[in-house]
Amino acid sequence: GDARVYMHEPEIREYLCSKMGEKDCNIFIAILKAENGTHECTRDNRGLNRNGSVDIGLAQINWKPGNPWHTFEQLQDCKYNLDVALSMYARRGFQPWYAYTKGAYLKHMPAVLASAKVAVATPVVIETALAPAVTEIAVNQNPIQ
Repeated sequence: GDARVYMHEPEIREYLCSKMGEKDCNIFIAILKAENGTHECTRDNRGLNRNGSVDIGLAQINWKPGNPWHTFEQLQDCKYNLDVALSMYARRGFQPWYAYTKGAYLKHMPAVLASAKVAVATPVVIETALAPAVTEIAVNQNPIQ
């Protein structure tokens, strides 16, 4: 269908980082930004690959018609696409991604690292919204000497 599906960075971070560690997770998120350019899981580059293959989803997984492992539609599923990417990463590191081998991911690293800091701070914000006493503890952690 024409319905676009998105998975935004906090969700991607939550899904990936527990499976690969913070450092590689940050690199991978930057690669995804460079490869996909959006957070659209249903995005593909139909017609751009000379060999007739298509790059699909968040991780722009290369797919050819008749592929026995994955269907086009499966690769448009956000988590399925990331799971395929994680299995590729487990076998070959970041080498399968052009954005990594050509260094295009590097321009996205400052923003990814900044959002990682926000992601680390977010649980405190959530806790303070749920438990006002946490705000008191957090505020008094660094008393003025």
